[in-house]
Amino acid sequence: MAPTRTNEQNSSSDNPSFHLTLSATYTNSSTSPPTTRQFSYPISAPIPPSGSTSVKDKTAYLCDLRKSAKRLQDEVNVFLTQKMEEDKLHAMKNGHDGQEKEAGMKAADEVEEENYGEEEVEDDEGG
Repeated sequence: MAPTRTNEQNSSSDNPSFHLTLSATYTNSSTSPPTTRQFSYPISAPIPPSGSTSVKDKTAYLCDLRKSAKRLQDEVNVFLTQKMEEDKLHAMKNGHDGQEKEAGMKAADEVEEENYGEEEVEDDEGG
């Protein structure tokens, strides 16, 4: 997620007021062409001026930032869950349920976990 600054004129003064848009980009480079999905939410409260000591302004901005981050995270989670389901259906249609690969990885992971922290000892029975 990356906040992006946009410059807007503040109606109450001649100084520009900066607002942020919280955004995230999903890119799937395994497809041809790569697919990209952009997520973004504006933060409506203005960024408090750099010298500001106003707790009210800072609290409003942070509250808005938190709300936007929560909405963005929820949308990304829904999207990724949907993509995983699509990938699973695609694999099943192509006759690959992924169980063979998963079983091989699981066995290797279990062996690695069982031997974690132990040195491998080679057997020198050649004489």
